Amino acid sequence: MTPSDDLTDLADELVHDLGKHMVLPIALVPRDADASTVAGAVGRALFRRHGGAVEAVEVIWARTRGQFEGLSSLPACDAAIAAAVAWRGRDIAAGDQARLLDDCRAVAVALRALRREVGDG
Repeated sequence: MTPSDDLTDLADELVHDLGKHMVLPIALVPRDADASTVAGAVGRALFRRHGGAVEAVEVIWARTRGQFEGLSSLPACDAAIAAAVAWRGRDIAAGDQARLLDDCRAVAVALRALRREVGDG
């Protein structure tokens, strides 16, 4: 396996572990869910299993992002992850649930762009 293959594999894992699995817990919560249900979904979204351990999304990203230095898509990933993580511990009003979902989806979009850039490099 080449270093390029390793980077591609890591990008694929991030797209799956952070991108896809951050969105699902939020997307599955009904719009009329109570605050504790939404808070539970936020917890599931922002703590992910990666490499066998359950860790906070920002910890996974901090540990892996350095391997993508120099890629033009990196700042968008940083911003999207920071925006999603900012929801942790907040009281989420009923009207905020759609914005929360949008922020989680933005992580998926940013990580897919990173993956495409790795594949093109």
